[in-house]
This record gives sequence, C-alpha cells and structure tokens, in this order.
Amino acid sequence: MEEPFEHRRYILIVFILLLLSNLIPLWSVKFPPLQDYPNHLARAKIIADYSSESIYQRNFSISYYPLPNLISDFILVPLVRFVSPLLAGKLLLSFYLLLLPLAVACFVATVEPRNLSYAMIAVLWAYNWFFNMGYLNYYASISIFFLCLSLGLRYYGKPSIRKWIILLMSWVVLYFSHLFSYTLMMLTLPLFVVFKIFEDRRRVIKIFLTALPSLALFIFYMSSGGGSQRIYFRTLYKKLLALGGMYINFSPLKDIFLLMCTVVLIMGFSSDWFHRSPLRKSKWLWVFISLFIVYLILPYGFHGGGDVDVRMLPFLMFIGLVLVKPPEEKMIKYFLPAVVTIQFLQVGTTFVNYRSIDKELEPSYEAMMKNPPYKVILPINCIAEKGRINPYQHFWAYYVIEKAGITPYLFAYRGQQPLRYRKAYYAPDEFYYKFKGAIDWKEFLPQYDYVLVFGHEKRLEQFLKETTTFLYRDEVASVFRIGN
Repeated sequence: MEEPFEHRRYILIVFILLLLSNLIPLWSVKFPPLQDYPNHLARAKIIADYSSESIYQRNFSISYYPLPNLISDFILVPLVRFVSPLLAGKLLLSFYLLLLPLAVACFVATVEPRNLSYAMIAVLWAYNWFFNMGYLNYYASISIFFLCLSLGLRYYGKPSIRKWIILLMSWVVLYFSHLFSYTLMMLTLPLFVVFKIFEDRRRVIKIFLTALPSLALFIFYMSSGGGSQRIYFRTLYKKLLALGGMYINFSPLKDIFLLMCTVVLIMGFSSDWFHRSPLRKSKWLWVFISLFIVYLILPYGFHGGGDVDVRMLPFLMFIGLVLVKPPEEKMIKYFLPAVVTIQFLQVGTTFVNYRSIDKELEPSYEAMMKNPPYKVILPINCIAEKGRINPYQHFWAYYVIEKAGITPYLFAYRGQQPLRYRKAYYAPDEFYYKFKGAIDWKEFLPQYDYVLVFGHEKRLEQFLKETTTFLYRDEVASVFRIGN
C-alpha cells in the first residue's frame, strides 16, 4: 500500500530541505577540506590554461585517450574557463552532493516505492568518507550507477526508443565516471537474469545492446594495459571491520554515534522489526547477498591505488534500502522528525569540522601565495590525519591553481588521468603522505625552486636552514628558497 498523498507531500518537503542543508558546510568555507580535491582542481586548471601557459606546455602533455574516471575533468575544465577555480570546484561538489540522494531516491522509487522515505538515508550519508577523501569521480559514479540501474529497470518495465537511447548514453557516462562502478554494473545485470528480475529475453537482449558502445571503450582500455597491475588483499577480519569505515571522517567518535543513530532509526521504524526479520525474501535479497560475497573476495587495492573493496559498500547500503520493510503509515509522523534530528547533528558536526579546518588552512594559503609565480615547489607534509582525512596532503595544489606553479605530486598517472609529465621530478613518496625520516637531499633538491613544509619537524627544518634560505613561517606552513 502506497503512502497517502499528505505523507508523500511532507516527505518531499523534508527531503528537499535536508538536501539543501547539505550545502551549508561546503559554502561556509573558502577551502573545502577534502583530501584529494585540490589536486583534481589543479589538473583541471592546467588543462584549461594549457594553450596559454608556456610553463604547462614545457612540463606537461595532454592525452586524449578515452580513459575512464574523467567525469570531473569534463565538468571542471569548461567551468574554470568562465568562473574562478575555487567557485568552479564548489559548484561541482554541490552538484555531486545533490545528485547522490536524488539518484538513490530514483532507484528506491523504481524498485520499492513504499520505501521512498528511506531514501533520506542517502541525504544523511552524503558527507561520507569517499566524499571527504576527495574521490570525486568515484563519488559521482555512485549516483550515475543508480540512475543507470533505474533507467534499465524502467526500460524493462515499459520499453521505448527514447528510454533505450537514454540508457545507452547513461552507460557511456558511467564508463567515464569510474571504472569500478562501471564494472559493477556489468556484474549486476547478469545477476538480474540469474535471479529472474529480468525474465523477458528480448528485453534483456535490448538492454545488453545499450551497453555495447561503453563495453567497446572498456575492452579497448583494458587491452591497452590500463588494468595490468599488482594486486593486494586484506584479511577477512579487516574487511568486516571496514564495513563502518565509509561513515567515519574527521571526528571518529561523533561519526560512529551518528552511524548508530541511523541504523537504529531504520531498525526502529521498519514494521514488524521485533517480530521477524526486516529483510524481504525477494530476488533483490539474492542480488544483495551476491554483491556482498563480491565485497568479501575483492582485493584491497592494486599497485598505485587502494581502497578498492570498500568501494562496494555504498552500493550495498543503498540496495539494502529496498530490502527493509517500509515504515508503517502511522509511524511516518515520527520518522521524519527523527531524520531531521540526525541530519541536524550531521550537518552541525560537518560545519564545525569544516570551519575549524578552514581557519587552519587560511594562513597556509597566504604562506604559499608569498612565493612568486611559475616556480617549481617541493611540498613536504609533516601533519597527521584529522580523524581519517588529511586536508594538507594536497593543499599545495592551490599554488598551482593560483600561481601557475609546478609540483611533482599532481595526479598525472598513465592510464588514469589525461595529464602527463614531460619531465621527471624526483620526489620521495613519504613527502606526499607524511615525512618520517632522513632523505638524501642532494639527489633531487636542485630540481626545485622552493620547499613548502606543512607542520614542523625539527630535524627537517634544521637541515633546510643549513641548505636553503628561510623565507616565511606561520603556525603551520614554512617556506624555504633553494640555495643560500
């Protein structure tokens, strides 16, 4: 039985208000403290200004290979040509924050309309670990995955040429969003056939035909060696511990508390929870179980990248929303205030974290801007993570954005990004993550003009003062010029 019109109207109003409230933390700061985000923004700026900046032409080349994981570049590069990079970045992040709950709501409405109120869970978890890590392409691909899945289900239910064309285009967009989500979709469709969600052979064939253009791109990419990498695994025990990891960000204790509140919310408002299991014995349950098994056997990562297996968790969580029994009609009036309360705490916690980190980042930004433009800088990070996020790890990218500078740590990996270094800059990996020990400086220091240090490490600063010229220091950042 569907929810009454009055309930649907209230749910819609609350959903929109909660959706918009997620923009408050983002727009309250100058520098969104997402870990990888500045690096993506810097790459877009370089590509946008490539034809007009000779320093970029000397140091980089641009590949027009049909790589996956390009969705953010497709959006950011045109944007930074018309608005400032900082504004372009916030517009992109806002779009992603709004798109995720809308895509999940579309999926839930397609599969189980009675559970539409549970789509608000996607609003509560929009600021998840993947977003705060700055995994922009992957985060966008979650939304596109569920939109593509919804389009496939709607086409199967009522075929039309228009729906077929839109579905075909959504496959291509999903491929260019992220390879993980695209591969997962290729796995999910056969599961629909196996568990008889799709039974009409003609319609199934037509749906698979929409995947052919994107599948051709996928095969072309994999055959070129884009996927040949060393594989790493984690233990089953660590996989089980990681189940709640996507919800823990800057404040682990607060994040765990809000996670438990949300779990209790779903359990408490599922009808007949205390009498029988909320999981519906349906074909979707077998899809969920199959994908969970995939999570258990997935590797932790590949050479050059990790956190592969945990990327399955958002899909499991949102598919799980259609398995939980819908809240009873009389409980809706209690469900909405509970959701609003958790969202208020979630947005409030994120707002406080973002604002406090932004105050720390502002002086470091001013320190970087004291460097002249068009220089090659070596960034060194001595600051530990805040919770599970390190806002300083790529903060140096704002020098590239504002001063057209060069650093060795831009995302320019072959087979992953369209940017390529023409010149090889030697830079130890531990500078990129967190400085730990002594390095043979003579091997690479002459390649750079300036050294930018986040945090204070006595041994490091002592050496730099002996071999470089100290220029500036604030509470967090120090700037040194190479040579005395």
